[in-house]
Amino acid sequence: MGPRKKCGVCDEAESKYKCPNCLIPYCSLVCFKKHKEVPCVKPESSAAEVKLSKWSISHYSVSMYGRRCK
Repeated sequence: MGPRKKCGVCDEAESKYKCPNCLIPYCSLVCFKKHKEVPCVKPESSAAEVKLSKWSISHYSVSMYGRRCK
């Protein structure tokens, strides 16, 4: 495991958790409550990102060879 990040709220303690919505690291319930005083938003994923759950093996075949395999 890599080094832990500092709390994104107090910037003093080592973060132990991440906000489930915006993924900012925080160290305690006190910091989480302080963070939640201002609404946070979920980060946008890039348009190029492809959700694997929507892909099937036929998509892979088409994308890999440029045509559908039998």
